[in-house]
Amino acid sequence: MDTTEKGQDNPRKLNLPRFLVMGVLLLICIGLEYYFHFLLGIHIVYTHLFYIPIILAAIWWGLKGGLPVSLFLAFLHIVPYLPNVELAVLSRGLALVLIGSVMGIMSDKYRRAENEVHREKGIEAIFRGSGDGMRTIDTDYKITNQNEEMDRLCGTEKTEAVGKRCSELFHGPLCSTDKCTLRQILSGAERIEIEMEKTSMEGRTIPVSLITTALEDEEGKVIGIIESFRDITERKRFEENLQRKVLELTTLSEVSADISSTLELDKVLTIGLESA
Repeated sequence: MDTTEKGQDNPRKLNLPRFLVMGVLLLICIGLEYYFHFLLGIHIVYTHLFYIPIILAAIWWGLKGGLPVSLFLAFLHIVPYLPNVELAVLSRGLALVLIGSVMGIMSDKYRRAENEVHREKGIEAIFRGSGDGMRTIDTDYKITNQNEEMDRLCGTEKTEAVGKRCSELFHGPLCSTDKCTLRQILSGAERIEIEMEKTSMEGRTIPVSLITTALEDEEGKVIGIIESFRDITERKRFEENLQRKVLELTTLSEVSADISSTLELDKVLTIGLESA
């Protein structure tokens, strides 16, 4: 499920304006390295300007941007001193790489947290708008969210349900078996539709129609499942009543046929006796 809002930055995309800006900044850094190092002989102050493209790359593209840019600029700074590189030069190069790595990691963590918030908001909106009981379960079989209809079905409120194993609150015949819907999704199934009976915490047996789909993160990795339960008690009751009526009609038809056959036999016997 992709609940990321439209317009949100994707760290995996190098959009053209940012790519051009980064290219210009790197060219400026190359020019600064040549001008200050080779022409003026200054070796310290200008390297502070290298942090600008490094930090921008980390913010825009995370570790995948911050680390390569910092490595390039560290290499650019160290190469002119080869083969006799001083410790101070290596330290400045290492500082560039360290800043790029730390900023990239922090940017990735922030972006993942932001995407998680967007995903949760999207799920909450779906939960509120659905008349079915819905819940999300992580790969450890722990409930992470559920709506009010799910509270009613399983007999437990969301505040108590979150963090508990799914089989504890709404047990069914597939729980703890190879047919478990979470296990099937983790094994590659995309969507599961099935009817079964579930048992609530109150001991009620409820016939439900279940639809299960994968819950994915922004990179497409399965991080759990979304289960949607529809209470089909009324439908099952209607089907049972209908079957009972059909059975009654079938039985009545068979009785009528037997009676008709008996009457026909009596008629034949009467005619035979009269002829005799």
